[in-house]
Amino acid sequence: METGKANNIQASTFNIDHSEQYRLQIQIGLEHFAYCIVNNSTNNVEYFKDFVVNDTIIEIINKEDVLKLKFSTTLVSFANFPCNVIPNELSGLDNIKDILELNTNVYDIIIK
Repeated sequence: METGKANNIQASTFNIDHSEQYRLQIQIGLEHFAYCIVNNSTNNVEYFKDFVVNDTIIEIINKEDVLKLKFSTTLVSFANFPCNVIPNELSGLDNIKDILELNTNVYDIIIK
C-alpha cells in the first residue's frame, strides 16, 4: 500500500441510497484508519476503505462523505494502542515508563 493512498473495495450490490440497511464498522489505529459497510441482511462486506494516516483522522472523516450517512448501527474498534495494567503498589514509582517498556512500546502519553 502506498503511503497516503486508500485501498477501496466496492461490491456491485452496494447501494448507498439504502444506507440504513447497512452497518458501519470503523477501526482506528495509531497509523491507520479503516472502515467497512456491511449489509445487515447478508452479513457481507459491500464497501471497504483503508487509509494510512498522514493527516489527522478527523480530516479523513471530513473528506469521506459516505461516513456522514445514517446507518442502522455503527461500531468502532481501536487497534494497536498499547496498554498495560500495573498494580497500585508500583504505579506511584518514578520509573513507571521503565516498567511499561518491559513489554510494550511507550508513546508520549502515559495515563495512571
